[in-house]
Amino acid sequence: MQDQRFLRFADVEGLGRRDLAVAADVWLDELSKQTWTTRETIKLATHFKRYLQRPDPRMLELGRIESACNIPLETIVQTLRQMYIYGALSGYSLDARVLRVSLKLSILQRLRVLETSRKFAELRAFENRGGFKAHHNSSGDTWLPPQLFGEEVETVS
Repeated sequence: MQDQRFLRFADVEGLGRRDLAVAADVWLDELSKQTWTTRETIKLATHFKRYLQRPDPRMLELGRIESACNIPLETIVQTLRQMYIYGALSGYSLDARVLRVSLKLSILQRLRVLETSRKFAELRAFENRGGFKAHHNSSGDTWLPPQLFGEEVETVS
């Protein structure tokens, strides 16, 4: 069976399908902190993240990338090469004006994804148990911040 995915993570060992959105955020965040990144790198990486959120193979056509990111083809190829050299990509190919990319998550990035996913699961469980209720004062009104500059503040019941 031929792999029809145009953009994917090469190493998602230990991660589930639910973790892919967090993995894309972590990958983009770590990439943006690197000293070697350029504006074009961030634009292209953000375009990849958008594709992962809503996969549409047309998004990875080079003409669409050029217009969406406002980057010329030569700069796209140069940026992909740079991302590969610095380890953000494990590979890429340009076939018939369509881009295929394999993103690379480091072990520390995968750990960060797992930790973040675990924290989200704890928050969901807390919310399902009835957490995050509004605080009520002794009169039964919902707490609001104190008045500022003599403004009138209504209480919510």
